[in-house]
Amino acid sequence: MEYLDAVMLVGLLAIVGYRYRRSGVLLTPSSTWLILMIILAVYIAYPFATTPESLGTIGQQYNAVGMAEAADELLVIISVAVICLLLSYELTPRVLRQVTARIARAEIRSRLSMSELTAGACVSALFGMALVWFFFAEIGEVPLLSSNPVNARAEMVLTHASRFIYIAGFTLANVGAVFLMAALALRQVARYKPLAYGVVILVFFTNLVTASRGNFLQPLVDAGIIYFWFRSKKLTVVRLLLLMALALLAAAALQMLRTHGGYRWNDLVYEVLHGNTLFANYRDTSWVLMNVERHRYPLFYGKTILAGFLGFLPRSILHFREQYGWGLFTLEVVHSRNTMHFGLAHVVFGDWYVNFGYPGVVVEGLLLGFILRQLDSRLFFVLSHAKQIRDSERYYAVFKLWFIMSILGYAFSSALSVLIYPYLAGYFLMLLVAVVVRTIFPRARQQEEFPVAAIWRAAPIARPDHSVGSR
Repeated sequence: MEYLDAVMLVGLLAIVGYRYRRSGVLLTPSSTWLILMIILAVYIAYPFATTPESLGTIGQQYNAVGMAEAADELLVIISVAVICLLLSYELTPRVLRQVTARIARAEIRSRLSMSELTAGACVSALFGMALVWFFFAEIGEVPLLSSNPVNARAEMVLTHASRFIYIAGFTLANVGAVFLMAALALRQVARYKPLAYGVVILVFFTNLVTASRGNFLQPLVDAGIIYFWFRSKKLTVVRLLLLMALALLAAAALQMLRTHGGYRWNDLVYEVLHGNTLFANYRDTSWVLMNVERHRYPLFYGKTILAGFLGFLPRSILHFREQYGWGLFTLEVVHSRNTMHFGLAHVVFGDWYVNFGYPGVVVEGLLLGFILRQLDSRLFFVLSHAKQIRDSERYYAVFKLWFIMSILGYAFSSALSVLIYPYLAGYFLMLLVAVVVRTIFPRARQQEEFPVAAIWRAAPIARPDHSVGSR
């Protein structure tokens, strides 16, 4: 299977490079998806999934043969799905030409100004942080400041009755923080700039003390994606490689921080390649697949996917979630007795194969290819109209593209689909506050939307002098 891995890796890199050469945009939505979800998480992760060190991390070094077979099978499954995705991406503008054109050329201009959206993002982030700190105050503990941050966070999230306040809180905060960070980096914030900086710093600190690498790094990665979509010419291949390496090392360093480990270079590299960072998702999915097939589990026909979308309901109310929720389901499948564990992660297409087999991953690949094509077409349309619209409106259009791509990632994940609801709540709270600000401060809105007219209205009107002496 090493040949299949090499061929798919080289092929996908060639596709990303070809699109970059034709469009001049290295990170389109589809290229971003392929790099993060497929190239890094699957084809680069594959060689490290079954190394003795990686298997030792999960205690499966004595199951090396079974894990290798499962990793090979998973590689074939994902390759079939990726081919379907690429075919759908190429065929969409030919088969559905009118739909693609209509979505791409939708109106860019927004009724909300950048200042109003900035105020909304600040309120959304502050409200989310307030929920997180309320949860910390209720349980009387801050994870990173405890003696064992990993166990403290696991016990806090898995056992406490009001843990949904915490999950909703940091997700709400991150939606607003991503908007503010990217806008500040692109110099799109005119009003409320000190407030925006203060909110971003508070979100960084709050995310750090949650002892969650995802909470801390995800907003940075997302803001970087928006930045390089908006300033597409500033991102080169070398810069992208350096940024990805830096992100992986930062994830490893945060893992050591919360486990009170060492910070030597060898330790960082070991954690990236064989620990529980991005590459671990492929190994964990292979572990689940090995046990599913070894114990002859039947197809679940969407039960884990439905349980993910019903994640807002407590397990005490809906026993279905306790049985088929991805985290608890995977722990049961691999016979893990660790009650203080969130469950195993999965790579894209892995959970759909467990539910529907090959027909499921084919359908998922076709759907993803169609949606990613729409997002790419929309981005190119927005970038091509840079001279016709204001930068603030163009920025908001790019931000909405990122938001849709994020929702797309969660919607196709049994493990993360529950985050769709707080993400939507954070976005709509931002819009609601922006509308309220627009209603309360109409003069400020007019000055921002029509600055020249506002200056003209503010200037004194020169009256003609009709005196005799002036003739």
